[in-house]
Amino acid sequence: MKTKLQQAGDSVTVAIPQNLFDKLSLETGAAVTLVVHQGCLIVDPHLNPRPRYTIAELLAESDYPKGQPE
Repeated sequence: MKTKLQQAGDSVTVAIPQNLFDKLSLETGAAVTLVVHQGCLIVDPHLNPRPRYTIAELLAESDYPKGQPE
């Protein structure tokens, strides 16, 4: 798959085709690490998103009283 490098101010951007972007479950603004290994540019997405919890899960692990005081 080919893509183009484009000038964006003082930087150069790489357009990631939408199908690859979706396959990696990335979001716009996601942090990635750029590494050069044996002459190849590697874009390493941090695919360890912060865990998401429900209110019930958070309260179950807290010291918050289970009932409302009377």
